[in-house]
Amino acid sequence: MPRNDLTLSSKTALLDKIKSQPPNTSHRRLAEITGVPKSTIPRVLRQESQLREELVLQEGQTGTSRRKREEKDPDVEEALDQWFSIVSGRGVNINAPILKAKSEELAKKLGRNDFKATGGWLSRWKTRHNIKFKKAHGEKGSADKESSKQWKTTKIPTFLENFCADDIHNADETGLYYRATPDGSLCYKRIALTGYKKAMDRSTVLCCTNMSGTGKRKLLIIGKSARPRCFKEFSMEGLPVAYHANINAWMTSEIDNLQNIQLEFLLPNTTSLMQPIDMGILNVEFSLQRHRDFINGYVKWVLKKLQGSMEGADAMIIDACKHI
Repeated sequence: MPRNDLTLSSKTALLDKIKSQPPNTSHRRLAEITGVPKSTIPRVLRQESQLREELVLQEGQTGTSRRKREEKDPDVEEALDQWFSIVSGRGVNINAPILKAKSEELAKKLGRNDFKATGGWLSRWKTRHNIKFKKAHGEKGSADKESSKQWKTTKIPTFLENFCADDIHNADETGLYYRATPDGSLCYKRIALTGYKKAMDRSTVLCCTNMSGTGKRKLLIIGKSARPRCFKEFSMEGLPVAYHANINAWMTSEIDNLQNIQLEFLLPNTTSLMQPIDMGILNVEFSLQRHRDFINGYVKWVLKKLQGSMEGADAMIIDACKHI
């Protein structure tokens, strides 16, 4: 199919037409309906927010001008974008070195033996195509979605039919490295940044709430010492969390000692699809915790220590209990 660049208004009109179709419509079917190549569909969907922002900025203009091509190698950029759209749609993790190598490979196939994928070229390509580096959280990409869907519609309702929403709880645990510091630091360009061994002091945190949202339980923190020295002059009852201890800071049957329970084994590899707290809640909570701790606590604490000696300036488990 010959290449035909779309105008900004044409792209937004295409987006509106795509959005008007049923959510489960395949890209192949959308291409047939809209009359554009199949590879165009995921690309415009990925660039939706950017395209709509550009349309707002150009409001009042005719919107008929063609896309300005400031890129030096449009054929290589387009080929790389199509390849990236395919592999990212398959759930493959792609980084900068892979993109550079692939772009040079594609350039050779296009007869561009003089092409060199520099860091600047790749940065501009990512900006133009609205591509950002993100960290993957959880295990949802590996989950068995079909089995999970069937289980949720057939099995789970039978487990919960005799309970109201206030009595149905979900709990999940995670690790908290409460002495961890930022991975990097601002420094003078002429000075090399020296790395240090990362602090591995860890506690376990259990989050629990009910289905209706009316029974948000206190966070449960499990440390290594039943009575840490930092608790010496502090009342355990005054903590905003529930605190327990285990030599490895793990959950044990002594801590999780619920009685009169019915044990049901859920499907393997479906936690991220079936347990609400594992659907991003833990990640959001600890992202907020790190932000609050860094802004409200850690910065003030560091500045205070910088005024005097840094000896004995390690964070303690009580700091984690207060700031979480």
